[in-house]
Amino acid sequence: SLEGHGTLIVAKETINSSYPLCLGLGSIENKVRLVPCFHDEVIPTLAPGWETGGVIIEEVRNHTRWSIGPCSSDGNLKRLETGEVQITRGYYTPGPRCMFTLMDGLRAGRCLDGESLDNQPGGPVHVFPCTRRWNQFLSFGNGIETPAGSIHTTIPLHTINRIAETGKEQEPYMCLGVAHRGNQDEGDWFNERVDFFNSYQDLVKEAEENKTLVEDQGQGGYRSLLNWIGMHLMATQCSNKGAVIEWVLVPFIVEEDEPEFLSNENATSDPQVEVQSDDEEL
Repeated sequence: SLEGHGTLIVAKETINSSYPLCLGLGSIENKVRLVPCFHDEVIPTLAPGWETGGVIIEEVRNHTRWSIGPCSSDGNLKRLETGEVQITRGYYTPGPRCMFTLMDGLRAGRCLDGESLDNQPGGPVHVFPCTRRWNQFLSFGNGIETPAGSIHTTIPLHTINRIAETGKEQEPYMCLGVAHRGNQDEGDWFNERVDFFNSYQDLVKEAEENKTLVEDQGQGGYRSLLNWIGMHLMATQCSNKGAVIEWVLVPFIVEEDEPEFLSNENATSDPQVEVQSDDEEL
């Protein structure tokens, strides 16, 4: 169910909301955002439990269709009937590591890319030409090392050790999430990430400006994710509760056109219809 026509990656908390939100892109740039999954006219037609089935391309907005894979073979990944992802831990890793590739729009073929700076991993998430580096291999949370249903990168050990030499502690995993919703948002350790933290402050400002947009609470008593519609996602510490998003997967299906044929009844009742034999000479 993770192969073929692509996968819609849905923020679980928003499945039954007025605007189901998905992992996607905006109309410009490479920034990965929380975007509405469907065209407005489709949302009222969604049946309860829609996430357990499939979606068709015509229903969804552009830049939301992803190909997941290839994946590493250490461990196992399975989509359950609920759309949730079940991870079996491997011998060496918390679960398979996969590439996430965008399948539509001008940036089709680009890979989901977590920030890869050695001195402080994490930051705004983009799509980028596929390089097959560690920051483009992502895993789903197994509920042990990382939150169940999360999507995360695994920080290389040499990077963790290098950071430890500076007196800082780097968590081994960084999860996709939103800024200014949890209680452990990152600070600038070395004053070397001006561009990122300028961008991050923009995220904080946007969140503050939109804080009255949706007052209902989301999971765990945090403000609803609907307040973050269209906002740039970030890679944050997986322990940053409230910021980390839990996802479900909904496969795309292709509706096949019904074959056009004449029934036997129509063929015999209308004398003007000529039926060619399969034995006709060419």
